[in-house]
Amino acid sequence: ISPYAVEVPGRKDWTPEAPEGIESIRSERKYVTQVLPRDKLVSILHDHILRRDQDGKIEFFFESQASPVDFDYQGTNGGNVLVEVSAVE
Repeated sequence: ISPYAVEVPGRKDWTPEAPEGIESIRSERKYVTQVLPRDKLVSILHDHILRRDQDGKIEFFFESQASPVDFDYQGTNGGNVLVEVSAVE
């Protein structure tokens, strides 16, 4: 994914107290933060799954959202997660 990411020196946060946002530059860090727009990440993951899911075990639901219901579904210690899929309006 890193070839698609962009280096950024800081971040911008929005809160109810600062609706215009607060920018903070972090020049003292020994590493550079990299960001990836959500739509780009989704397309990369979609392509990756399509190339690796040879058995067709993964279904895609577009214009939908998945909400976790149970992170320990069937007592698998986190091995299975139950999600609810609903349409996005």
